[in-house]
Amino acid sequence: MAKLLRKYTCLLLAGLLCVGTPVIAGEPAKICSSDVALNEGGLLRGTVLTTEAQPVAGITVHVLHEEKVVAKTTSDERGEFSVKGLRNGAHTVQIGSTRQSVRLWGTNSAPPAAVENVAIVVDDETVRGQNRMLPIAQPGTFLANNMGKLLLLGGAVAIVLGTSLDNGHDSPASP
Repeated sequence: MAKLLRKYTCLLLAGLLCVGTPVIAGEPAKICSSDVALNEGGLLRGTVLTTEAQPVAGITVHVLHEEKVVAKTTSDERGEFSVKGLRNGAHTVQIGSTRQSVRLWGTNSAPPAAVENVAIVVDDETVRGQNRMLPIAQPGTFLANNMGKLLLLGGAVAIVLGTSLDNGHDSPASP
């Protein structure tokens, strides 16, 4: 009975590992560029929001082109910001460590799906202006960020131990 239970436990763990591995090994999703229509004078408008969709006032917004800052502004009390003098092309809007790629278009050249106001969603750490601490320094963060890897490792160890340990109750395979 113990041998059968051990065999099914190992099969269950192997199945869980096979299902979970692509999710754990997957790369983080990349932010796709948003098409944004500039207003007259190369004016970019946007809003800074928290993850709860609340406006964020007084936060610095950088606009980068080819990784160089081409404009800098601060959000107002409604979380809104605007930057003048931008040109068409690929840019990045950066707030703290939050980055969003945008493709800027002039007023007459923007595709129909282009938006006129870009929304940047930031997390609480960005809002407070604090740098992220090392995961090990924040209680529970290390485990939360690495739970999948730890489960994968634990499952592999359980399979090895379950298939290789002999509990002494089974009879030998040969006489």
